[in-house]
Amino acid sequence: MTFYSILYSVLFISSFSNLIFIVISKQEFLSAIISVILCLVIINDIIYSSHQLDRNSEDYLLSMKFIDLLNFFVLSISLILISPQNNIFVGNLSIAPSFFIFKYRFIFIWITLTIYFSVSIIWDYLLYENSLKDRKTNFLYWLGRNGLFQIISIALCLLQIVLSCLFAYNQKIFFERIECYLSILWSMLLFIYITIYKPIKFRSNG
Repeated sequence: MTFYSILYSVLFISSFSNLIFIVISKQEFLSAIISVILCLVIINDIIYSSHQLDRNSEDYLLSMKFIDLLNFFVLSISLILISPQNNIFVGNLSIAPSFFIFKYRFIFIWITLTIYFSVSIIWDYLLYENSLKDRKTNFLYWLGRNGLFQIISIALCLLQIVLSCLFAYNQKIFFERIECYLSILWSMLLFIYITIYKPIKFRSNG
């Protein structure tokens, strides 16, 4: 449990400081919205995934620790990309704009989030499967009942990747605006998911 707490404490501090910096420095609107999404994603893990582990600490498998390490890596990349001038991982990257990955940073941020949500499905399934002890459940059946949020998130990430690529290719503001609107919608869905849906689900499950 300490391993998990350390990883996500660092991510939360970084995401929150990034958000404050982006808002104060009045950076582009899309950066601010993506920072909000990253904060909400990390807060969701801190509150609910840690709560599940607190109740069933013996179910925290070694494979789940590797997944958490991978998630830490991809979310760290997202946090560096969204704010290269202010992050706790590498400091101020003043030469960032000259690198290919930073020129197309929104594409890579959506890619990292796609990876995150994809492996999070595996993490949640492993926790559920291990809590059943000797019983087994069909993955697709479990996914249909418990993985809808991750599936929607992956679909939104893939759509955002397409929109970012289209904007990078022809520089039409239309694609950037759709990307912004979708990001706002996603941040609102995340907020509802964390503050309303998840508490109801946890209460109903005891």
